[in-house]
Amino acid sequence: MVARFGSWVLLPAFLSFMPQSGSWPRVNVPDPVGGMAIRQALDNASRWVENARCRLVLTDFADGAGRPLADRLETEAIDFQSYLRTIVFVDGSRQIRCAGGALAFTEPGSRVVHVCVDRLKETWSRDRKDTVASMIHEALHTLGLGENPPSPKEITSRVLARCAI
Repeated sequence: MVARFGSWVLLPAFLSFMPQSGSWPRVNVPDPVGGMAIRQALDNASRWVENARCRLVLTDFADGAGRPLADRLETEAIDFQSYLRTIVFVDGSRQIRCAGGALAFTEPGSRVVHVCVDRLKETWSRDRKDTVASMIHEALHTLGLGENPPSPKEITSRVLARCAI
């Protein structure tokens, strides 16, 4: 099947790379390759958090008040998989933290994750599991997890150990 858009012809292979309507609507990254990489990483993250073993990261880590991150989801009456869809992902490429080598960043408790698009595309092409783990890592921060301690490496390592499939 070939789709026509005005005088343009869109081939099915191209259409498979276009985001589906309603698929991660809170990803606001204008770069088409970066946006696709984030959406695919989030698709995988969503599958990972279906697993009960992966969801243990919600009790492995606590917020600044010492409460397990799972308590925040319980308070909001939402499961981790659905919670991922409430997070807003924006292009943070012009932020200083991206120049410092970050893949993505947020503040504890914020629902906005800034994505360093060039670094994300590079990591996605090299190590997809690490990219997916980084999306879950950032989701943990949005639930209130601080950093240092635990170190960023420790957070991502724990996510990979619990979740990578």
